[in-house]
Amino acid sequence: MKAVVVCYSRFGHTTKVAGALAQELGAEVRRIEETKQRGFMAMGWGSVTNARFQIKPMDLDLSGCDTIVLCTPIWAGKPACPARTFLRDARLEGKKVHLLIATGGGEIDKPVAIVAGDLAKKNATVGATGRVITGTGKKDSTDDELRQAGCEFAAKVKGAGS
Repeated sequence: MKAVVVCYSRFGHTTKVAGALAQELGAEVRRIEETKQRGFMAMGWGSVTNARFQIKPMDLDLSGCDTIVLCTPIWAGKPACPARTFLRDARLEGKKVHLLIATGGGEIDKPVAIVAGDLAKKNATVGATGRVITGTGKKDSTDDELRQAGCEFAAKVKGAGS
């Protein structure tokens, strides 16, 4: 089984979760990186307007991957713009993409539905879904809590199959 964990993380929380998840799955981690860092207001506005932020080329061949996991935070109730750019640009036809949403406590039904819609345009589907609370604004989750969340989601992905 070849697996890859693709993640976008603005502040590093999602990367910590993705690292633990990848270790449990025996997968590589590939980071989505913006070509230009934006401020908080631009991030929110981009999400509200469904902007596609430019990302750095990833040189990622998913054709031989049995398991693909996307880890992304939500911005203004939607998946982060760089993650949506990845979904638009990646060759995901016929694939199942497991989705882990990082949030400060918000619900994930809307972001999951948005990703499902983006994937349907490519004849791809959402597999296992999950949520990790990275912080509430007053208190961030600890590194151990983030790693534990990654391990727990890995078990869910394994149970869901590829």
